[in-house]
Amino acid sequence: MSEHHPDAQPPVPAAEEERKVVAFAVRIDPTLREQIEGLRGITGHSVNDVGVEALNDWVA
Repeated sequence: MSEHHPDAQPPVPAAEEERKVVAFAVRIDPTLREQIEGLRGITGHSVNDVGVEALNDWVA
């Protein structure tokens, strides 16, 4: 007979799991970094946001 723990949560199916953000570090030329910083200044987005948008566009 299995034990039942009142605090135990049933396993969450993979389809319902929350997708967690992961770090993805790339090495870039300092000139490109300066250009990204310039875009950040113009758009008000973070360097991360600019990079995520660029990667999403490239993959799409």
